[in-house]
Amino acid sequence: LFGLSAPISVIERVLGYCARALPNETGGILIGRYSESLDMAMISEATPAPPDSRAGRTWFYRGTRGLASLLDEAWQEGLYYLGEWHFHPLAGPT
Repeated sequence: LFGLSAPISVIERVLGYCARALPNETGGILIGRYSESLDMAMISEATPAPPDSRAGRTWFYRGTRGLASLLDEAWQEGLYYLGEWHFHPLAGPT
């Protein structure tokens, strides 16, 4: 079994990104670390969509501008790229 942990502050931040993007889709990356037993991804940061991202009501292309330096800084702090987050407003992920 594998788990995911995110502080409420990160979840609230993502919800804010989503609210500001309406009516379009949006997304970003998740940064954090793994538990010592490697069975839990612990999110410490969820980024907004990079400035070169493109979005519409039913599509989203996550850009890359600024992510390399952000991930380099995270690596120096012992944090890693954990994955992506993505928002489908008012629709299912189909």
